[in-house]
Amino acid sequence: MDYEAGADIFKGWTVTGKGKEGAAGSFYEIRKKHCGRTIKKGLKVLQVPGYIAADVVKQTFLLIQMKDLPGIAKYEAYQVFDRGSSCSEIAIRTQLYTPLPEYQKTHVLHREDIWQMARELCAALDAGWQRGLFHGHITPENVLVDQKGHFFLSDFGMAELTHRKQRISDEHIIAGHLKTDKIAFVLVQYIKPVEFAFA
Repeated sequence: MDYEAGADIFKGWTVTGKGKEGAAGSFYEIRKKHCGRTIKKGLKVLQVPGYIAADVVKQTFLLIQMKDLPGIAKYEAYQVFDRGSSCSEIAIRTQLYTPLPEYQKTHVLHREDIWQMARELCAALDAGWQRGLFHGHITPENVLVDQKGHFFLSDFGMAELTHRKQRISDEHIIAGHLKTDKIAFVLVQYIKPVEFAFA
């Protein structure tokens, strides 16, 4: 499917502009008129190999069931488009988010923002762990920011599907620590910490 401005998706929703490309997918804004007002949502588009498409769809369905848990990106609906035997495209309607790298282009993260991010992401991890679900691929691209400045994790559990060589153990623990110029979230089994720059 083409996601040009004006394209229709999800029965009555319209793509409003050019998408933003990221390592975790492409992001668009979509809108819908309802009772005289305009509702805005997000659209995330994933390109996945055909051989794991069914598993990614199952995980997406699970994430829709988890949308009310703290710190987990709210997925609302999805559509699958077959791109042939080697590729599938999964379009996911979400709350309206901005990926953290894009957000940081226009917002300086101060120390209190970093602590807020740490609290909200840890709440998401805890909610997932209580259900036996691990994230396994925490990167800045998988951290989303809503319009009120709250932080969310996206793609919970997708790492085992899309990064099969990086097996996830039950002993992943996230730890946040402040340095003079950055915060790093360190997953115990990972060699390289993921670093989030801030002012």
